[in-house]
Amino acid sequence: MLPERFDNLLIRIGNPTLEHPVFYKCPVAIRFEIGGETPVYSDASLLRDTVVNSQYIGASLQRAKAIYSSLPQPPNLLRIDTHPNEDGPGYGNGLDLSVLQNLVSLPHEQREQQINDGDEQYMVLQLYWDLCKIDFSPELLLREIIKADLGGISSLVSSVYFANTEEVYLYHIYDDRGADLVAERKEALWPIYHNFNQWILDCDRKEIDKLFAT
Repeated sequence: MLPERFDNLLIRIGNPTLEHPVFYKCPVAIRFEIGGETPVYSDASLLRDTVVNSQYIGASLQRAKAIYSSLPQPPNLLRIDTHPNEDGPGYGNGLDLSVLQNLVSLPHEQREQQINDGDEQYMVLQLYWDLCKIDFSPELLLREIIKADLGGISSLVSSVYFANTEEVYLYHIYDDRGADLVAERKEALWPIYHNFNQWILDCDRKEIDKLFAT
């Protein structure tokens, strides 16, 4: 069962309830800046606060793809969370499964789970895919995650998780700004830490360097 496989992975990376931010809840973790230096909005537009710079999307996608392509093993499990009780376009029922089918396929399994966050309670519908059973090309989904907070499918913000249950890692691009990569063993992440060191988020660099220095 895919949900149980994912739950076991969460236990092994030290974040059994998948608390956010993922980077701060896992002992072995790297946080990357995905957005980079390219301006989000086009300077040439009179509506620069509403027109997204296509070069920004492209540059962010290249970083997200580069990390994805360098993962210890290709992801074998995908999870996307939706919120069926929330209103508005892009949320819950507004996330039409036909939209996801254009990006990946119809999910193989799903599970509803009630989340208790202090005084707040809400329902999450978890959708699961076995990536070994489908012909999956990640670029379309990665692009939509990056666009999600910039006028795209807003329900994809911070809700998509790429995982490998054998190498035991989780790759979480939360939106266009950044991504968390966590694992059971820091040795699995060492090549990525070395090769993409310049993309590490500066405010977390000291903690990450300390982890990999030992």
